Amino acid sequence: MGNKKKVFLLTIIFIFIISVIIYKINKEPNYFKLMQNRSDISYLIEDTMKSVEVNEIYQLFFIMDEKENIQLFLFKDETPVDSNLIISLNSLKDNEDEMAWTAFGAPSFSIALLAGVIIDDNIKWIQVNGFKKDDIKYVEYNGNRMFYAIKNKIDTPILFKGYTSEDEEIYKNWSSDFFDDFW
Repeated sequence: MGNKKKVFLLTIIFIFIISVIIYKINKEPNYFKLMQNRSDISYLIEDTMKSVEVNEIYQLFFIMDEKENIQLFLFKDETPVDSNLIISLNSLKDNEDEMAWTAFGAPSFSIALLAGVIIDDNIKWIQVNGFKKDDIKYVEYNGNRMFYAIKNKIDTPILFKGYTSEDEEIYKNWSSDFFDDFW
């Protein structure tokens, strides 16, 4: 193979690699897109951003703001679907709750998201009515054990059960026998 052909081939390979890198960078929503899709004025801390690929279409972003709140952003490709506050880390210090959570939906995208943080270290996994055990995903974020699940629609009321590593039920967020029928 002549030198011109080698240079041409190497140039094509180089352009291809650069194109792939640019595509990957542009596919992931950046910090500035997150800042534009917020309703409050607190600043997001860029180096706390964690991206989670939910599936081939949706991405979830956990990020802290200057008030030590964990913010959550859901994107479909590069389009923001919704955002929400999960919890203030300041409130975790004196919190006696076992978990904190949020749920929101975006009907125009036919999607709903359930997400939260497990506060009680004894709870190793959770069960939520309307979700299979495998639907609920767990991720470590900034020293906290987060969970999330995505569906087309979330059943209400949203009922949680928390279990130990030995599968012993140690938490539920209701006390009335009425809600037992939702399982």
